[in-house]
Amino acid sequence: MGVESTRLPLLRGLIGISAIIIILAGVKLGTGILSPIFMGLFIALLLGPIHHWLRSHLPGWLALMGVMAFLLVIFWFLFRLFSLSAESLRTGLDTYTTELQANIEKVSSSLQSVGIDAGSSSQDSEALMSVISIVVSGLASIVTYFFPVVILCLFFLAEGELLFQRAQSSLPNNPVLIRLATFGTAVARQFGVRAIVNAITGAGFAILLLLLGVDYAVLWGVLTFFLSYIPYIGIVLAGTPAVILAFAEFGLDRALLVVLALTLVNVSAENLLSPYLMGRGLNVSTTVTFIGFMFWVWLLGAPGAFLAMPFTILIILLFDSFEETRWLANIAMRVPDMKSKAQAAEAALSANPNVGKQHK
Repeated sequence: MGVESTRLPLLRGLIGISAIIIILAGVKLGTGILSPIFMGLFIALLLGPIHHWLRSHLPGWLALMGVMAFLLVIFWFLFRLFSLSAESLRTGLDTYTTELQANIEKVSSSLQSVGIDAGSSSQDSEALMSVISIVVSGLASIVTYFFPVVILCLFFLAEGELLFQRAQSSLPNNPVLIRLATFGTAVARQFGVRAIVNAITGAGFAILLLLLGVDYAVLWGVLTFFLSYIPYIGIVLAGTPAVILAFAEFGLDRALLVVLALTLVNVSAENLLSPYLMGRGLNVSTTVTFIGFMFWVWLLGAPGAFLAMPFTILIILLFDSFEETRWLANIAMRVPDMKSKAQAAEAALSANPNVGKQHK
């Protein structure tokens, strides 16, 4: 009996690890299908509070039409902005390359005058402009990718609540459903606030770029909004094309001003606005953040960079809800505020199954 009792937990662990590997392999193979579904579900969670507020004041179909109109306006704006900007950048790429090479030669001459060899200016300009070329090709891919995402998001908004109610009626007081509902709402609320911070960061950066005279200021501001969802490196990715373009157009002084402007806006938003809006609910370890970022990008491709934080936080909160895995959650993230809210909501749902329907 002693040997069997020792082997049983080990066998369960091996079976669990094998199941996880099989699931991850399936997700990896189905990335092309699952990635838009996950992104559409995440956007639907973000728009859920808006949809719920509209439903409390309008008929259900009219509330859905309002959210649909909002999404279509946003998609149309992004489509026009990205397509027109990509075409304009593609047309002016040779001009920007020539200007960039001239400014690099000026900097090289200044460095050589003090005894520093700056290397080949033509190779430097080609390397820098390759970043702009990547942005141009990426803009077209974004528009193509988000079209099915918007459609899926509308379906999730239209039938998500009904599907959840059916699941609750089929599995009453199921702890997994209770935790998913509670944590999904908590994560969506947290990243809804993140959207406000990103919007202010992107708008502030775009305004400063307009004042500095850098081309495509609105485009760089919109990219800053989206890329700021990528932890730590997103703001660098967003600012790099604007810095290169400012260097090509105006020289090193203006490029340094763009770096200063982006740093000022980002530091103000992250250290002043973000703590005020988000409070002390989430504090993910930097190491866990980077590991999660690398994992989700490997699993889902480029969309995984945007979904890395919400998925990582959701998994950590699920770990925190089970006694056996709570120690992993404590290592990865401080969760006092979320944990208390989750426990309160779980107790309410356990006492009254109808609370979950009202909550949704």
